[in-house]
Amino acid sequence: MKQKNKMVFNVGTTSLILIFTVLALVTFALLSLSGASAQKRLAEKMADRTTRYYTAENQAYQILERVQELVAVAWEKGKDRGFLEEVQAAAEQEPDLEWKDGKICWTVAVSEEQNLVAQAVLVAAKDGGTASADLVEWHLEETGTWEKDDTMELFLAENIGDE
Repeated sequence: MKQKNKMVFNVGTTSLILIFTVLALVTFALLSLSGASAQKRLAEKMADRTTRYYTAENQAYQILERVQELVAVAWEKGKDRGFLEEVQAAAEQEPDLEWKDGKICWTVAVSEEQNLVAQAVLVAAKDGGTASADLVEWHLEETGTWEKDDTMELFLAENIGDE
């Protein structure tokens, strides 16, 4: 009888395949871990930024509530005459408020690089009611300056051995 030539795997070949498979799995595991770590840092950064924004927004709404009260008090004091002067004087006495071009303005810091800017305009009273202040502007404003970093550290063969 004739023996057929069968392909026989040696123990060494099987060991090499196993080693390369394990190395591939470890490499993919490390890449997954690195990606997950980067995603976690990004999520924490975004959560912190969102928390700071909404904290500033709440402060700005509290200031708007104070402005509404200020306008109502000024309306009661000077509804016959001098209403605008009453509001302007009251706004200038508040540390957070500024009277600018007939609007009450305020700024709340979100971070070192951003402020939340708001402006309210006075709305006249209708049918014996009281005057109020309506928001006309609400936006984020950059306070820091952006500087372009165009430095590139390149490998230069002539710098080898200079250190």
